[in-house]
Amino acid sequence: MEISRRKNAFNVTGQQYVTVEGFEIVGYAGGSTDWNSGTALLVGMPGGGGITFRRNKVHDLTSWSGAAAVSANRVSRLTVTDNEFDRLQRGGGVGVGTASSDILVQGNRFSQIGRTGIAILGAERVWLDRNTVTDLYSVHANGMAIYLDNRDVLVSNNQVRRTPRAITFQGGPASDRLTIRHNLLLGSGRDGSAIQSWGDKARGVTIEGNVIAVDEGGAAALRLNGGNTGLTIQNNLIMGLLINGAAPGDWVVSNNIYALENYGGRTGSAAVFDGQNRFKSGLGRAGLSLAKDASTDDPNLCEVLLRADTTPPAWLGQLGGDPPASGVGPAGACVK
Repeated sequence: MEISRRKNAFNVTGQQYVTVEGFEIVGYAGGSTDWNSGTALLVGMPGGGGITFRRNKVHDLTSWSGAAAVSANRVSRLTVTDNEFDRLQRGGGVGVGTASSDILVQGNRFSQIGRTGIAILGAERVWLDRNTVTDLYSVHANGMAIYLDNRDVLVSNNQVRRTPRAITFQGGPASDRLTIRHNLLLGSGRDGSAIQSWGDKARGVTIEGNVIAVDEGGAAALRLNGGNTGLTIQNNLIMGLLINGAAPGDWVVSNNIYALENYGGRTGSAAVFDGQNRFKSGLGRAGLSLAKDASTDDPNLCEVLLRADTTPPAWLGQLGGDPPASGVGPAGACVK
């Protein structure tokens, strides 16, 4: 293991059972050709695993290559919990890719991140839970991105706001079983989105029990690609739905509420597939308030959101962490 004042704070490449806890990590940077420079924790290579990064304060790093503050590849059993990530210039927050497995990212706060807050790029058995991601405004400002060949990913009870794209996903040849459940998501800006699908290879995606909202400048909070297969979209509050292409016959879209008030002169549009979806104009402001500050007293809205299945997948027990929450959002909104 290397601890230095060079381009990485902690380099645990190839190491096992290492815990980094209670540090303030500030000021690391690297040149434009230094891949994975400006990182707080670098994990990689086969054989590495059992790595824990918790209760650290990470701020004012600069990664000219765009690397995440916690960068991991080919690692198993990585836990990133209860950290604060602030003012990361050009780089991301947490990035996990290529042949990684059993990943827990829980209870972290991300603010003013130069690229993506949390990026999952080719991993399996991943739980992103009770994280707060705010104030991402750069060119690649995705709150959370789940791309390529991921399998068994659960995104739950997170709050993502003040970013052009709260959650984006894209499939690969082997991708399957992504669940986005009980999150408060607010896309910002004139073309902002709360959940957006890139490309047409995603399959087995479930979106349920979320507040999927855009602020006063937006029009379509949920943007999907008709080439995706096996999508289930149910029990959400959706402030505008846009589908690129025709939705295939294997989609299940039911029991959603479309709250399509006219924000800033632009009105979204909803697709009704089976007659169980409905429009309630009175819930638009309640949903927007809930997405902004995780508070609402509207019982109708919470009733819909809490219908989502809260049964944890069997593999979740392998990851540790706090038990799954039964409500919506990290602040406990709508919890019964």
